[in-house]
Amino acid sequence: MTMTRTHQAYFSDLVEKLFRQGLEAANQHTDVDYILSLIDFKEYGKRFGEEVLKHASYTDLKYADKVLSDERVIRSTYAIEQALAFIAPTTEDAKNIEVMAQYLTSGVLDSETALNGIADADDAVQTRALQLIQERM
Repeated sequence: MTMTRTHQAYFSDLVEKLFRQGLEAANQHTDVDYILSLIDFKEYGKRFGEEVLKHASYTDLKYADKVLSDERVIRSTYAIEQALAFIAPTTEDAKNIEVMAQYLTSGVLDSETALNGIADADDAVQTRALQLIQERM
């Protein structure tokens, strides 16, 4: 698909918005404007858009953007994330420890998320996760 000026503007705005939101949420001491000033969003948005359009249509992306911005979707997503974070998968502690340790070390999460999850887990999950990592070496 050929990128039009409309597409380029959309992706330019999208990547700037995503960077800004991520940086603002990450740390209150981050100089967001300085970091953003280092990025040529017009050029980056073009390259970003070319890659994204290999996998999804512009129409699909616009629809997803609209849906994901809907307050009901935001509330529902938050509710689901909270339930996943706080409701144990079983009623047996030993199984929950094993499930969480296996999940955190499975590779399904990116490295940073997995490490943060292990660091935030209780001692039993941390111990089992470290055992699993050592066994795989």
